[in-house]
Amino acid sequence: MWRIILPSLRITAKAMSNGKKIEELEQDIKQLSPEQLRQFRAWYEEFDSDVWDEQFEQDALNGKLDDLAKQALKDHENGKTKKL
Repeated sequence: MWRIILPSLRITAKAMSNGKKIEELEQDIKQLSPEQLRQFRAWYEEFDSDVWDEQFEQDALNGKLDDLAKQALKDHENGKTKKL
């Protein structure tokens, strides 16, 4: 379970599953001090990146990216790519 605890904010996956509405979380976030908001942003950026990385890895393992990779290699072999 992911969790961030700040003096005026407690967000957990359990709280979300227990029916805490997004609107309630928004109100909690609006009450954060500038320093607490900075901490929350840093935490959320890392959390969101980890979630994206996990989804990408699962998609790759499940073969969801295979067709894209094959097409990219075919395009490269046919001279449809360029150096960056």
